[in-house]
Parts: sequence; C-alpha cells; structure tokens
Amino acid sequence: MLKLLKYEFFNMYRNKWIIFYFLFFLVLTSVLFYFTHSPAKVVSTLLNIVILVVPLISLILGTIFLYDSRNFIELLLSQP
Repeated sequence: MLKLLKYEFFNMYRNKWIIFYFLFFLVLTSVLFYFTHSPAKVVSTLLNIVILVVPLISLILGTIFLYDSRNFIELLLSQP
C-alpha cells in the first residue's frame, strides 16, 4: 500500500496540470483582490467559481489519469 501511495504522490507532483490549476487560482485570486477591495466579495466570488470549476476539472483529470495508467495500476496491485 505504501508503494502505491508513493507512486501516486510522485505522479501528482510530475503532473503539469496541477501546476496550471494552482496558477489559475492564484492569478484569479490576485486579480479579484486587485479589482475588488472587499475581502468578503472576493471570498464569495471564489467560492462560486470553485463550486463550478473544481468538480469539472476533477472529473477531467481523473478520467485522463485513469485512462493513462490503468495497466500500470493493475500491475502494481497484482504484486505481493
């Protein structure tokens, strides 16, 4: 189980989409704070965006990952 967790951690670290995902929210937050000087409005706007964007991106990235690594995961799980 530890081998599988280690593989997943390093695979997420190598994935470039996670970095772009982080940068998207960083830029979005910076722009919102720049144009809107009320922290309550920024948090409200970010929550509305997160509610829409996070599930969609999670489904897309999960599907891509599962499709690309299905054979390797079967190999890892078949090892004693």
